[in-house]
Amino acid sequence: MFKNLRYLNLSSSCFAGEIPSHLGNLSALQILDLNWNSRLHAKSLLWLSSFSSLDYSDLGMVNLFGVGGYWSKAVNMLPSLVSLYLNDCGLASLDLTVPSVNLTSLEVLNLFGNSIKSPLPHWFSNLTNLEMLNLRVNNFYGTIPGWLGNLC
Repeated sequence: MFKNLRYLNLSSSCFAGEIPSHLGNLSALQILDLNWNSRLHAKSLLWLSSFSSLDYSDLGMVNLFGVGGYWSKAVNMLPSLVSLYLNDCGLASLDLTVPSVNLTSLEVLNLFGNSIKSPLPHWFSNLTNLEMLNLRVNNFYGTIPGWLGNLC
């Protein structure tokens, strides 16, 4: 059922509970929007890796506190991803152990309002196609890395 579904917008729908991992069965999905469902949560985002054609994902305001910094491993398996919105998700850290990322198509990364306490990870330097990087309202520390100026 829905094996050809390419667009799923459930934003502002007042859903609650854990995001079911079987959403990953919608393998043709290109756009996933779960924004403004603050009572939704996830312990893992590995189900996202089933979306080989996903180019837009908005999980803004979905509670991802339980995912921790490991969200990057899941999205790293999405080579077509162009826009990723993870604003106000309760993310507190970034995975600093990822040596590099396969997100060369990524143009938008929004991590606004997560209170992430971390230095900027070096794998950000591989996001060379970025047009918008929103890191406001976080707790990044350390110096501004030199590679930041090379993202253009």
